[in-house]
Amino acid sequence: MRNKKQHLNSFLFAIGVTGIDYMIKSSNGNFEKLFQGEIGKAIVYYVLLFIVTFVLCEIVFEKINKMNNRK
Repeated sequence: MRNKKQHLNSFLFAIGVTGIDYMIKSSNGNFEKLFQGEIGKAIVYYVLLFIVTFVLCEIVFEKINKMNNRK
């Protein structure tokens, strides 16, 4: 059960990071400059951002678990 809960937390964290990045880029006008109106580039960027954030969150969780189990 604990792993499912951590996967859900990692998923929600990755969605949050992706959403915050989108909000920052769209509010200061960099979204149009960065992707030049091509939605395909934006989709690839945000999918990769989500995957990288999710994977890093899972790796950090495993490292923390290993450190806590040593005690």
